Amino acid sequence: MLGYVDAQLLALRQAQPGVVADSPDAVHQMRVAARRLRSTLKTFRALFDREPAERLREELRWLGTVLGDARDAEVMHARLRDRLAADPVSNGRAAVLGRIDSVFDARRAQARKQVLRELGRPRHLRLLDDLEAFVAEPPLTGRAAHEASKELPGRAHKAWRTVRRRHREVDGATGAGEPAGALHEVRKAAKRARYAGEALEPVFGRDAERFAAAMEEIQDVLGAHQDGHLAREAWTALAAQAHAAGENTFHYGRLAAQEEAGVEAARREYRDAWRAATRKRLHAWTR
Repeated sequence: MLGYVDAQLLALRQAQPGVVADSPDAVHQMRVAARRLRSTLKTFRALFDREPAERLREELRWLGTVLGDARDAEVMHARLRDRLAADPVSNGRAAVLGRIDSVFDARRAQARKQVLRELGRPRHLRLLDDLEAFVAEPPLTGRAAHEASKELPGRAHKAWRTVRRRHREVDGATGAGEPAGALHEVRKAAKRARYAGEALEPVFGRDAERFAAAMEEIQDVLGAHQDGHLAREAWTALAAQAHAAGENTFHYGRLAAQEEAGVEAARREYRDAWRAATRKRLHAWTR
């Protein structure tokens, strides 16, 4: 598991030059590494002294937030452009494309400026140094001395219990927008469980790999759901801007409807992914 932490720290460092150079996907790679580190520190927190591990988790949360706006703007910009390009109705497309680019180029530029500013501050450098020190001399608790086959599987099982709890909360989500929010919480919990499985693959092999793959499937399906939900909101907001400017809003409404159809399809796919993830043999090794 400590090898997994070390690998993510390396990924974090390796992504930074690309972020500074504005290389494709660099922000995403750095954000994922930070998320994996933070998730691992949470899942296996019983093995580490509380104070240093929690301090690192908070700093990794900060880094993820810094990178989040830039990544989200990048992803949404590309999604809207692709959706528009695939639309067979071409009349009026140029005006829509111009509005998309105007809005999201500005968002990306502002977010990038913030990322570069924060990565150049002492806080980020201290985080990297603290992570290096953590890996070099992990502040382990007595539980870390327990046999791996007895101590570690329970960490993955606990992460899975959180996924199940979040899944049950979906049925109770009745307010406006709540099902999307509740499903997003399932996604986040599945992501943490996936990372737990990945971290344990060197010890538990195929069992941990299958577990991680099932959690990733839930994560991917609900990622498509969340992306569609946010894209639909983006089209609606762009339509309001276009309407205020006296422009035709046909494309915006049409593409928002396509996103809604994708959201509904993702919810159906989620039911299948959930059934697959609840197979008992998938979890036998975690007990």
